[in-house]
Amino acid sequence: MSDSTLIGVILTIVQVAVLVSVILPTARAMLRAKTTLISVFFCFAMGCYLFSDLYWVAYDCLRPDTRMPFAVNEFSECAMILFLSAGLEKVLKDERKIAWEIIFSFAFVGANIALWIFWSGEWVQDILFGIPYVYFLWLLIRGIKSRDLLPKIERAGIVLLSFLILALEFVALYSEKMDKTMNIPIAILTFGGLAWLLIRSIKTKDVFLAFAFFFSSIMAMYSFADLFYNLATAANTVALPLMYFSMKKERDKDDLR
Repeated sequence: MSDSTLIGVILTIVQVAVLVSVILPTARAMLRAKTTLISVFFCFAMGCYLFSDLYWVAYDCLRPDTRMPFAVNEFSECAMILFLSAGLEKVLKDERKIAWEIIFSFAFVGANIALWIFWSGEWVQDILFGIPYVYFLWLLIRGIKSRDLLPKIERAGIVLLSFLILALEFVALYSEKMDKTMNIPIAILTFGGLAWLLIRSIKTKDVFLAFAFFFSSIMAMYSFADLFYNLATAANTVALPLMYFSMKKERDKDDLR
């Protein structure tokens, strides 16, 4: 097992511990009848993510440094995104459906799916399990805008940054000489954006921004390997308690009792 894979396994085990630490209090609150639909969906989503992580750890230990083929963990991750989307849908008050939000969601996730296919060659897997991210991103955009969580200039900045990163990734994809050269600026832009979104999430403690940070960390994980992948995994783990506390805040605002 390579050092990078070993670090990845350790980080995943840490993430498993964090997942358990957010699942248990959510489940206990549900048993005490202190629950709303978002907490139910959040609990199920984290349970699905836990199963996916356990599968990853088992696979890396049994077959270290080999690419995982199409596997059952993909179904767990897909279910996680669908459950999180269902939870956001229950707290979203804005019923408007604006065309550019839908177009952006399809364009951004579609471009990422295209990159995944170029990197892995797995058409069916990447398309099938990439589609739920379109709906997830659309809900995040609608929630952030409807709650006025970010100024208009910052929302525009996110859009520009997202497509700039994608443009650099496509440039690197079509030029072997540029591949390693572009990796550093792509990483700087990606993790710079993650750091900014993390700060915003902590300040607002809002469920849509916390979930947006989680979404962005997943996109980063799918975009890198080795060191940068492990950094994205660490960011993804940090997102879990942020989502839990933002969900708890949302739940307490709308307790069913």
